[in-house]
Amino acid sequence: MAIKSLTALPTDSRLFIDANIFLYTILGHPHFKSPCEEFLIKLENGEYEAITSTLILNEVVHKLMLAEVVKINKLKSEHEALKLIRKNPLTLCPSCNPPGAITPI
Repeated sequence: MAIKSLTALPTDSRLFIDANIFLYTILGHPHFKSPCEEFLIKLENGEYEAITSTLILNEVVHKLMLAEVVKINKLKSEHEALKLIRKNPLTLCPSCNPPGAITPI
């Protein structure tokens, strides 16, 4: 059964939640934030039964990490953030390498 809108889901539906539901809500997507947030509230109120996976939660954390690197470093894209992280992994944790600390090999 194809559902084209979160608002069209029948109550008591059993669902699998993908990463975009969380990401659109947390990152404030201009078009999808509101329906995703309303969906999560309905889920919390017991209108739906849902699961997700650790793989999905890992993806959410990864995307949020990239979004933070983009914002903090005033980058244009996740791709630029990945390049920066590969070049300097301590970008993710500047306080992990305080001045005078031994630089990891």
